[in-house]
Amino acid sequence: MYKLSQVDQIFIQELHDAFDDVHLEDRFTLLEEDFADTSYLRRYPHQQPYDLNAVDYFSKSNLLNEIKNSDLLVGEKNDLILAINEEQRVINHYRTWGVVPFEYLNKYAHGFYFITPEAYVFYTPALILNLVLNPEFFKGVAFDKWLSRLLMEVNEHNSLTLFNNNQSRLIKKFLSNILLNKSIIDFIEAGDVKRALEKINKN
Repeated sequence: MYKLSQVDQIFIQELHDAFDDVHLEDRFTLLEEDFADTSYLRRYPHQQPYDLNAVDYFSKSNLLNEIKNSDLLVGEKNDLILAINEEQRVINHYRTWGVVPFEYLNKYAHGFYFITPEAYVFYTPALILNLVLNPEFFKGVAFDKWLSRLLMEVNEHNSLTLFNNNQSRLIKKFLSNILLNKSIIDFIEAGDVKRALEKINKN
């Protein structure tokens, strides 16, 4: 079990204070965006992401079977099936960023490429919190996908303009500390982290 240092504990409190009023509201979740990216018609679960007239590969029954036999998290499998059958939004079990588990962030990390800038701001402290609490999670894909989206957003000046000064400061502090941690550096692209820091500083 990783033992938090006093510096980590102070940073976590700062993170909670800085992102205290950030909520996802009714925006699409990582799961919904990840699903839409891999669905047949680039549609969300409640939008009939299958061909209504199909009886084969593109049919609703085949899609449901694929979900049932997939390696998706069990809870999300059931949520997706319900959303497709009822043509309703997928249930979001994580209304506050502090309760989003890393398993969810990592499994649906491709959703980082498609979520809105506002949703990106919501999932950012969730990911940072999980990584600070459990540095071994850097071995997953979530950080890489999150960072890639950050670099994209810097160029377009979307999400970064939504972070206030204090939030931006904490993100820079988080990224800077990563580069100093020898146990983490082997699992990340240090060059991308440095590029992100440079562009955040220019924003």
